[in-house]
Amino acid sequence: MATGETAIFLEGSVPALPKKFCCPKIALRTLHIALILAHQRFALPTELKTERSVKAMKWQRVALSVFVVAFLALAGRSCVQRSKVFTTEPSTVIRNPDRFSNKTVILSGQVISALSIGGVGFYLLQDEKGSAITVATQRETPDVGAILRVKGRVRKALQIGAASVIGVEEWERKQIGFDEVKKPMKVLSIGQIRDEAIKYNGQPVLVQGKVIEGADILGAGYFIITDGKEVLTIITSSGSPRIGSLVQVFGVYNRLAFMQGQTIDCLIEIERKAGD
Repeated sequence: MATGETAIFLEGSVPALPKKFCCPKIALRTLHIALILAHQRFALPTELKTERSVKAMKWQRVALSVFVVAFLALAGRSCVQRSKVFTTEPSTVIRNPDRFSNKTVILSGQVISALSIGGVGFYLLQDEKGSAITVATQRETPDVGAILRVKGRVRKALQIGAASVIGVEEWERKQIGFDEVKKPMKVLSIGQIRDEAIKYNGQPVLVQGKVIEGADILGAGYFIITDGKEVLTIITSSGSPRIGSLVQVFGVYNRLAFMQGQTIDCLIEIERKAGD
């Protein structure tokens, strides 16, 4: 067992996730979002339309679509078994997805973002090392800035090659404090982040660029920015900005996979303002 982890054995059953998570309406809405994202027409400016950028964006659309469907589908599973509970950190879980998949964990951290999609709540729980993991909840989402202790089951929502995207089904949570969310001050280029994608995976970052594409579906959506050299897909819950506008985005970077020489990734938006 790794340093900093505590195993607790529980007798009896683990509570099943409420039926709300597998509601047909939620599944249909999620599938609708995924299909629209996957089939949006690719529209980059002429100077950015290289074979490499087109191929990368197509792979990003497919990966993001599969992720949305898979995560909500897995959130509907119930588990009744003898369980070992690990007290650990989000950063440890993110670095070891295979070891923690389907395991029950107790995590502590600060809520740095929260939103609801199709009746399901999601929030990002960040530990002191800066890594943030997605938590799905049937309850009202906690306030941004809240410091929580969360118990739930780790779910692997997507596996592409050696890369995994994971989240946690919340069973219980307790607020143990509150503090203002600290934001990075330095703007990073998309290339800088991708060159150290493993290091930045799950980390809040600050990026800036020009909006070249966007769409809104059922109150959520995405947009794509370019910094003049590379493009990055950003997932948002506050509506996509005007195409052509310059924006600065604070969000959590997610490295989904590395396929055919391309990094498949996205940024989950926490806050956005007009670029400088």
